[in-house]
Amino acid sequence: MDSGLSKLANTLKESSILEIAQKVRDKKAEGIDMINFTVGDYSPAEFPIPKFLSDRVAHYYQTGATNYSPPTGQVVLREALKAYYEKNFDLGLPIEFGNFAVASGARPLIYTTFRAITDPGDTVLYSVPSWNNHHYIGMCGCVPKVISSPWEQAYLPKVDDIISNLEGVRLLCLNSPLNPSGTHFEDDDLKAICDAVVAENKRRKGTGEKDLFMLFDMIYFQFVFGDKKFSHPLKLCPELNEYFIGIDGVSKNFCGTGVRVGWSLAPKDVNKVLTKMAGHVGAWAPTPEQLATADFLKETAEVDTYLAATKDKLEGRLQRVYGIIQNFKQQGYDVDAIAPQGGIYLSFKINIKEDNSTFVKKFIDEDHIAMIPMDAFGLDSDLARGQFRISVGACSDDEISRFEEHLGRYLKK
Repeated sequence: MDSGLSKLANTLKESSILEIAQKVRDKKAEGIDMINFTVGDYSPAEFPIPKFLSDRVAHYYQTGATNYSPPTGQVVLREALKAYYEKNFDLGLPIEFGNFAVASGARPLIYTTFRAITDPGDTVLYSVPSWNNHHYIGMCGCVPKVISSPWEQAYLPKVDDIISNLEGVRLLCLNSPLNPSGTHFEDDDLKAICDAVVAENKRRKGTGEKDLFMLFDMIYFQFVFGDKKFSHPLKLCPELNEYFIGIDGVSKNFCGTGVRVGWSLAPKDVNKVLTKMAGHVGAWAPTPEQLATADFLKETAEVDTYLAATKDKLEGRLQRVYGIIQNFKQQGYDVDAIAPQGGIYLSFKINIKEDNSTFVKKFIDEDHIAMIPMDAFGLDSDLARGQFRISVGACSDDEISRFEEHLGRYLKK
């Protein structure tokens, strides 16, 4: 890196996830038929966005809705979001459309939350493995406070570990269902964490300490499997309202990672800052996509039908991969997986002698299977050895069949 650049530029790390994804693209360019379990994305051939949404996006481009949107987001979209959340969560709180801010996906809102809430030197509490927290902390000059959550805990932090570490923390980052593990918090655990955040803020009153905020990434909330349902933190603990920043969007629940519309549910004064920051860097969501998303969310039957079909398809694929791994385990091979609970991911474990990066390269080169190691999500490399994230959104049924064949061939070597 050029030493004439900023300290941030010289210390910013590349995403190891994207590096592995690039290796897969390179192999495909060479004509190699890869089994691609890497990116947290969807193949449009397998998981297209809702046709109604696609048609409305095209309509607004064709009719000239191509000007800047208001920095806060289109009013019709924020009104639609209010109704969408009332239908899904019945929070019982005075949520207004001003409690929603819109940007070009969830990432700009996560980053602007860090910028709005923290100053350099402030402490951010999060668990690993998790997605991208360490990058945002590095860019904002924050101090990380990390809870290691191993395989035995389904990669979820223990409630007591969070509660005992809240003192002095400015921002608590949580995600459920969790990327990368495909696991999620139980209601009682999540409520206990929310109650503890409220209690910690009450303790800080009059002390001069800054408030403690919770950043909650719920981008996969529609995909919780089995007899479980997603519970919104504000439903479990309404008092959390003034300290809660929820992040959501169309990217994962509606398979629209390239349809750049994300939103936050937060106190109005926080949202004003988020939209100012997003506006200064031009991170508005495109106007046609905003208007189309508003139209789509109002069509509740369309939404419900699409989500039910997509959820069934995702769960079916995850269960199929899980079953393949469990079948090999029952045959005596040293492999395992955590039963899928939510999202688009499955946690996979295999006994290996080398480190994860060496194994990943060999697995790609020799067996044409690509997965992301858990140390790419911040987990200590020794704890993460032989542990991987499998993503099923961008693969085909044929790839899953070939995974069984290729994995079997590897295990029998």
